[in-house]
Amino acid sequence: MNAAAKPISVAEAFHGKAERLGLVLAAGANGLGRTLDPAPALAARVDFVDYLDLDHPAPVQIVDPDRHDRLVDPSADDARQVWRLFESGAVAMVVISDERRAPAWLLETGNQTGVCIYHSALSHSQLYERLQHRAARKLIQLTSLHGVFLSIRNVGVLITGPSGIGKSEVALDLIDRGSRLVADDVVQVYRSSPYKITGFCSELIRGYLEVRGLGILDIADIYGNTAVMDSSPIDLIVHLEPEKPGIRDAHGRLTPRIRQCTILATSVPEITLKVAPGRNLAVLVDAAVRTHIQFQFGKDPVKAFVDKQQKLIERRNRAGRHLGSPRGDS
Repeated sequence: MNAAAKPISVAEAFHGKAERLGLVLAAGANGLGRTLDPAPALAARVDFVDYLDLDHPAPVQIVDPDRHDRLVDPSADDARQVWRLFESGAVAMVVISDERRAPAWLLETGNQTGVCIYHSALSHSQLYERLQHRAARKLIQLTSLHGVFLSIRNVGVLITGPSGIGKSEVALDLIDRGSRLVADDVVQVYRSSPYKITGFCSELIRGYLEVRGLGILDIADIYGNTAVMDSSPIDLIVHLEPEKPGIRDAHGRLTPRIRQCTILATSVPEITLKVAPGRNLAVLVDAAVRTHIQFQFGKDPVKAFVDKQQKLIERRNRAGRHLGSPRGDS
């Protein structure tokens, strides 16, 4: 477990990516050093970001246009409650959305209480999504998985297997076919919802892929920026393992070797592919992804094949009984 248990400052969690998040600091710069405590890795949800709530405040508050209109008058009841909320220390930063501007009293209060006040041209719904995603990345304790993580046909696929089996070569082939690299070797993982885990790469090695014989490749430089992405949900795990000569696989030939793998209390399907000379693993991984997509739409090719075979047998049996039945005298 790569658990970042120590508190994280507002500057590190949000301000460091202010431009990318669409934030402009307007007041409360003295509060950038205020800290936020990370949530456990198995937290069911991230409660760091919310719309301005005076009764159950989250550390990061978004002020939408309706709430903004009720804060213009400093003598209004909402304004007085916000003042008390700031003094309580429950709020670390406030973002005014939709190109609105914070009233002068709110800016002054932010400076006095050390609460960072930001303006943003983004809509409140866009801000919520971006800040929630950022909070999940920075403020939930992480775990690490080893493998190559790609987005293949918009499906997040983690390719795992023993060292030297060819994970990077398969990834390079898939990237050449249009897939996107998320992370190589070490994948940082957090629980982004009760039913989903998301993986990403540390900034130091983001966009790089190590391939035996070629060294470290800059994927964005070779294939373009669209060949790299920051993060993706982990939807499928493809595990590569060597095929042992002379040993027959006890698993049925018709059904894929799929099991459910539990990561951070979340179930992720894992399919195992045998590595042997002459097998095009990139094509096999791509086919595994296509099959996974079929399963998501309720299609089971194995069941469809068995059903089709059974219907054919029944049809032939009926035809045989009809041809073998005795005819009566006319």
